[in-house]
Amino acid sequence: MKVLTTAETLTNTLRSLMDKYHQYRWSVAWASVGFDLYDKLLEKRDRIKKAIIGTHFYQTHPDVLKSLCDHPKVRFVPATSGVFHPKIYLFENSPKDWACIVGSPNFTRAAYSDNVEVAVMLDSSSVGADAQHRDLSNVLNRHWESATRLTRPQIDAYRAQWRKAHVHLKKIAGGKVQEGKGRRQPHTEIPPSLFTLSWDDFVSRVREERDGRGNSTLKVRLDVLADARTYFTKRRSFSAMTDTQRQHVAGCGPDPDRWGWFGGMGGAGYFTRAINSNNRHISNALDSIPMKGLVTTEVFNQYVKTFVKAFPNGGGGVGGATRLLSIKRPDVFVCLNSANRSGLCREFGISQLPMDFDRYWQEIIQRIQDSVWWRSPRPSGGEALAIWQGRTALLDALFYGW
Repeated sequence: MKVLTTAETLTNTLRSLMDKYHQYRWSVAWASVGFDLYDKLLEKRDRIKKAIIGTHFYQTHPDVLKSLCDHPKVRFVPATSGVFHPKIYLFENSPKDWACIVGSPNFTRAAYSDNVEVAVMLDSSSVGADAQHRDLSNVLNRHWESATRLTRPQIDAYRAQWRKAHVHLKKIAGGKVQEGKGRRQPHTEIPPSLFTLSWDDFVSRVREERDGRGNSTLKVRLDVLADARTYFTKRRSFSAMTDTQRQHVAGCGPDPDRWGWFGGMGGAGYFTRAINSNNRHISNALDSIPMKGLVTTEVFNQYVKTFVKAFPNGGGGVGGATRLLSIKRPDVFVCLNSANRSGLCREFGISQLPMDFDRYWQEIIQRIQDSVWWRSPRPSGGEALAIWQGRTALLDALFYGW
């Protein structure tokens, strides 16, 4: 067994196996175009014995479907209940001469260039190779039976939905998806569970939270957001709020049992001092965030650039910055703090540390905004509307570590 831990090693290994072996049996969640390995697969398409490709969340590029839909040995898994999420690349010359890569990388450009991926390579020389080959074959056969061929009209319909999903990503990137060498690409491959929740299921999850005494927390959370909305509506600038109001918004002043919801910041010394002194950079940063409408990448980056000016000696971290954002725009932002970070990052499938502003925006916020529950229509009124208006900040209710 060989462990593959870098994009270069993964790419070189897959390329070598594609040359060495004459039959491919693959099962992957997503596939994209525009990279060397995809071009190589098209060149060697006669070697495909079975290929199963998923389409959940419209992550597979429609050109993949178009290029391979007429291949008799390629099938696709349409979006159904549950998420089709395997990554198996089996290569064979015979049952006694084979190799297989199993791990995290999908067959996408990002997986073989920018992403952090890990996989292992097994082969026919491995201990227990016959049993491994049999198990892999059985899994691939099950995937094949659950997959289907796609017609041209079905692919056209998929392409239309794919465009809608990717227009959404371009909008939250400020009109264009970031490109270019050296720039972190938006993470759009979305794991299951939280991200596939319906609106009703999300509301049920939010309502389940109980405090240490077993009492529901939802009313006090919604009251905090409603009072904060009143602060921002009545004051044209954060700096124009009273000292107490600013402290409430920042989570570092009076009544911590109430205003400590969504990330209490009383222990953040530099942050608290900046709030108490009414630092102009914090006010300018928060004033740059609109009360409603789209928050683009450019707007977020400008907020961060201005916010950190308040902390020339350090202390202007993600916790304080996202606390302010989550209280002003709870529909867009969640406060990432020590009490919810572990559960939230585990659910998102990302590392907790180091967490910087780029990672927060690209790996958390952009992905939230492509979730089923987040994109649900605005309710007409009542508690459901209040939850919808604070839906991103209320993720804290799902992941707060009591």
